[in-house]
Amino acid sequence: MNFMRLIDRLPFMRGRFDDHMKEVVAGSVVGFFWRVAGAALQFFCNVFIARLLGVSHMGAYMLAFTIAVVASTVGRLGLDQSMLRFIAVYAGRKEWDKLKGVYTRGMLLTLAVSAFITLLLLLASPWLSITIFKQKELTIPMMLMSLSIVPSALSNVISGSLQALKRIQNSTLVQVVLSPAVNIVLLWLFVSAGYGVAGAVVAYVVSAVLVFLAGALLWRLAVPELKTAPSSGAITTSALMKVSMPLAWTSVMIIFMGMAGTLILGALRTPAEVGVYSAALRLSLVPNYILIAVAAISAPKFAALYDSGDVATIERISKHSIRLMLLFSAPILIMSVFAPGIMMRLYGSGFSAGASSLVILSLGQALFIAIGLAGQLLIMTGKEVAVRNITFMAAFLNIVLCFVLIPSFGVNGAAIAHIISYTFTAIASQYVVGKHLKILLHP
Repeated sequence: MNFMRLIDRLPFMRGRFDDHMKEVVAGSVVGFFWRVAGAALQFFCNVFIARLLGVSHMGAYMLAFTIAVVASTVGRLGLDQSMLRFIAVYAGRKEWDKLKGVYTRGMLLTLAVSAFITLLLLLASPWLSITIFKQKELTIPMMLMSLSIVPSALSNVISGSLQALKRIQNSTLVQVVLSPAVNIVLLWLFVSAGYGVAGAVVAYVVSAVLVFLAGALLWRLAVPELKTAPSSGAITTSALMKVSMPLAWTSVMIIFMGMAGTLILGALRTPAEVGVYSAALRLSLVPNYILIAVAAISAPKFAALYDSGDVATIERISKHSIRLMLLFSAPILIMSVFAPGIMMRLYGSGFSAGASSLVILSLGQALFIAIGLAGQLLIMTGKEVAVRNITFMAAFLNIVLCFVLIPSFGVNGAAIAHIISYTFTAIASQYVVGKHLKILLHP
């Protein structure tokens, strides 16, 4: 492949592009392409929302969106990750009855829990808006946004299930591509009609429902054997939850860490500052799609190599993957650090105040990419509890720093809290990897 030959000619990769790395790169290409497409669509969607709503209304929208995303993460209970494991095993054995059983059980659990959380948020929206965020006008957007919790949770579980079948393209379409693509069209229709923030929220809810329906169709097409297979109770609910819960807590804390600054800014500062910080944060996370694409392919390889005791190859693949991730993320990171004002003005003139926070966040993102595979490596080698504990400590640190820094430093305080907590996560994960596998991850 010409692309692989080109990579092999790079000075820091020459002579190191072995069969394992070729497999990692080849497997990552499809996922990487669609994740980049999804990142571009999501970025354009964010810019579109910002320009349509303005700084203050963007803040209200992002607060409602943040709460709904956290609620959706809780609603899926880590089942998107645990079902990936079980479905991959049953598909490999061609035990379609067991596969159908675990998929059905997981989807029903997700539906029940996410529907309950939706009801709670609907009832709590007036209290949260008035008492916590002191923004009465946030009530309607929050109530409407809660309707996205069920379809979003189900879509993520379907995406994980498709990934288990190695349908990387379809999995990525459901997870990151279809939602912003559909949302952009609906945003233009609803907001242009004069519905404002409420219209933008309704557009997101409708897009979430359509993505779920598309995901359900892709799942049926991916596993036609399920049409005739009986549903087997191969795994009990308690057994499924035993695997899911540590991953669920980790997922919730990761989401909350990413959004703590937005929520606490909303409680302590102005909606305009929430809008500026949300824009800077989302822009700084664009390179993260590269990390996710590589991790999606390298994770099962890590598990197989660890099972065979080949730690040396794990270390080699990890280091070479980090170099590739830094290479591909370098352009956006350099622009964000050295031309932050230009980058932030893509959202509109009112967002240029977030230039300094974009620099802070981008520097932290560069460090996280440099050793970000450590967490995935721990999960694939049986150290899920360690990852959960590290994430809990980092989330607590993030919350404390937000309350300390945001009152005095506003948006920059939220950015500093974010970068410190993520740096702690990366360093702590690297420390555990060093103790567990006796390897050091670095470019």
